[in-house]
Amino acid sequence: MTETSDKRIKLEQRNDALLITIRAKRNVGICLFLGFWLVGWAVGWISALGALILSPLGFITLFLLVWLCFWTVGGLVALSAFLWMVSGKEEISISDHSLIILRRVPFWSKPVAVAMTAVSNMRVVPNPKGRHQKNFKGWRSADAGVIHLTNGTRKLGFGLELDPVDARKLVDTVVAIFPTLKDT
Repeated sequence: MTETSDKRIKLEQRNDALLITIRAKRNVGICLFLGFWLVGWAVGWISALGALILSPLGFITLFLLVWLCFWTVGGLVALSAFLWMVSGKEEISISDHSLIILRRVPFWSKPVAVAMTAVSNMRVVPNPKGRHQKNFKGWRSADAGVIHLTNGTRKLGFGLELDPVDARKLVDTVVAIFPTLKDT
């Protein structure tokens, strides 16, 4: 199998399936910042919840309730980004019968499974926003990534944060094993 320069990519042939594992990129500075920020977020959330429970009904209570809702959403988004950077990974399983794309973080995973007969046109589509600008959809979207496939009218993707050169090597390796995925 073709080796890529990206050590986050692991290829493994098991029985009739090709297993591809791509670990999320780690950014130590952002991980440290988010870790400390999440501690502060949790303290703020607990304090606001305690104040909400103990305060009498009125404008302040309503404001605190609305603020707590937005604070919760913001914290969950930051937590998902933190978990993705610390231990997130994509697991792609390709066999003669199915293609399964699984994005995994602790406590949550999002699988997309399709029949191989419905999948075609594997190709590399670099991020149109540029290498350093991220697509907001990120790991939560089924069509995110630089490697795209067509499933009828639906677009699937994987290979978040991959360099286009490594993505091309990975596509060439997969297409050599499963020629039905060739870009048309």
